[in-house]
Amino acid sequence: MLRISSIAAAFIVLAAASSASAQTSTSEPLRAMPVAQPDDATDRTSILFGENLRASYNFLARHTRDSNGGSYGDNALIADFLYDGAHRRIITRSLQLGEVDDPVDIRLGRTPGQYPNTVDFSRRLPPWTLVGQIGAVGWNSNGFTAYTSGIQFHVLGDSGVVCISTAPMVRSQTRYSGPTERGDKLVCHVAVFPDGTIVLGFNSDPRNPPAVYVQGDLYVAGRIGTFRGDALSQVVPAASRESESLPRREELLPESK
Repeated sequence: MLRISSIAAAFIVLAAASSASAQTSTSEPLRAMPVAQPDDATDRTSILFGENLRASYNFLARHTRDSNGGSYGDNALIADFLYDGAHRRIITRSLQLGEVDDPVDIRLGRTPGQYPNTVDFSRRLPPWTLVGQIGAVGWNSNGFTAYTSGIQFHVLGDSGVVCISTAPMVRSQTRYSGPTERGDKLVCHVAVFPDGTIVLGFNSDPRNPPAVYVQGDLYVAGRIGTFRGDALSQVVPAASRESESLPRREELLPESK
């Protein structure tokens, strides 16, 4: 199994051995830069490998945990390879993973506790906790934008729910999560539950429900029925049958990000 953390660790070890001789020239293939304003939530060093013309020393000297959205945030950053010590993340141009006689894994996980290093093994994640997301962003005069579309992974009981989500980009309501003031938060429109049940328009604006268009054939090998109320009240009891207890309805609200 190929693990991204192993790749990052190899770069970090190599950079640690070379950091004493690191220079300010962008022609150096491997460079280390102290994190601006380090604290308990950051690492101590950012590590660059490759050309990284956007990730200059001047840029990293102003790149902090609070700089996103400005001229020195991740939104303005493109790098061949950067371990960003301010946000504890890896930034690169493209990623290709390959394995021999074994599946390639990309595993997302979130633990209870306190960021960044305090893990709580005695607790479980509450229902509808957002475990992770894979998404696309836009581009404007300020750089990369917030997520415009993505796949989101939520906890539900001992399993989870997969959402296909988009940002409406206009002020709107959601069915369970309240209003989206600027419309720039991801909203779950299609939800796949643990038993395979699919809900279309799951957290969409109930005042303007989405439509479904089929450009092709549609085959149904089962029943077509109706229900009263909303889909969540129909799906969650069946999806949570193996849970210790069914969460209260107010706890079953998808988190918009």
